[in-house]
Amino acid sequence: MIIFWHSCRDTLRSLLLPFLGCLVASGLAITLLTTGSDSRVQSYSGSWLHLPALLLAATGLAAAVDSWPLFSRDRPGQGWLQRIENQPTHGCVAAALGSATALGLGLSAVGMLFVLTLVLANAAPEPLATRVTFEAKSSSGFLAPNQSVLRFETSQEAAIERLVIRPTPLYLPGQTASVDLTVHGDGQILHEGVLSNLGDRIDLKLDPPRRLRVVELRRRAGRGGVLTVSREDIEGLAPSSVPTWVNGLLASLSYLLPAALGLAIMVLGHHRLSLSVNVTAGLAVMLVATLTELTPNGHAIAAFARGHWLGGEELGSRVLLTLATVAGILALAWLPGRMGRNGQAWHSSSPASSPRP
Repeated sequence: MIIFWHSCRDTLRSLLLPFLGCLVASGLAITLLTTGSDSRVQSYSGSWLHLPALLLAATGLAAAVDSWPLFSRDRPGQGWLQRIENQPTHGCVAAALGSATALGLGLSAVGMLFVLTLVLANAAPEPLATRVTFEAKSSSGFLAPNQSVLRFETSQEAAIERLVIRPTPLYLPGQTASVDLTVHGDGQILHEGVLSNLGDRIDLKLDPPRRLRVVELRRRAGRGGVLTVSREDIEGLAPSSVPTWVNGLLASLSYLLPAALGLAIMVLGHHRLSLSVNVTAGLAVMLVATLTELTPNGHAIAAFARGHWLGGEELGSRVLLTLATVAGILALAWLPGRMGRNGQAWHSSSPASSPRP
């Protein structure tokens, strides 16, 4: 318990200056980017949450190694600490938990203050909405002369307020670009007239909001290009009563997952690697997990920037995968130390090692 509190305290101290610096840098970036009239830039300004969250997570990993000498080899005081803390991971798991706790507090604060910064800069995400996903039921994802209807279905019960469709154009030689189409929900057309689409985003407001089971895109007869629409390109948005700051808090805390992977790697290498090498290994794992989307923090912050309630996103499988990976790495770090202790105990108690009378 002493190791936990010691690591937590030292990590909190280390996070203070990066915390303030990240907030200032993020505030300036948001203010500069939202002074124009580009609504697309303003709507994704929430993605700047990556900056303070990533830098705080990196600082937390470095502080964890620095606060506990047994987190790397050849450190001052390591000899007598190993005699006191002779467990398989030499107290590194407790130190990692302390640093993760401090990092969680820092990420919580930065998430809520980041939302406040967005509000002050008039760049807050749209009011929160729960995302309703649709499954494609057509044999092809192309809206073409020989495929005039695309059908999508959902089993979710939420009342949809907005239906967003992002078609991708695929033009064929000798054909005009635009495609005339209509959008139907449960057999009823959801808009007036015909939509002449060049691959532009389709944003339909349903007033009043209602439950949709089936959405169909119907292509009008005539010459035109080809549009592709996959299940990722269509979504419904249902109103949510969750405050935006809660969404920002959860999005910021999602960086605990890649940080946990980095800490687990550093626990694994604590008695083999030097301080600089162990920190580099932890940071590299955290960055790779984020960039390859092994952990859900990238998806979580993207959903926050779009105004999607994180509780309605499909993040559970990646969270469980990350936690299982962390548990597996810690088991790999614990087993060799445990086996080594058992071997030493057996050797010391064997007759060959006992002094002769």
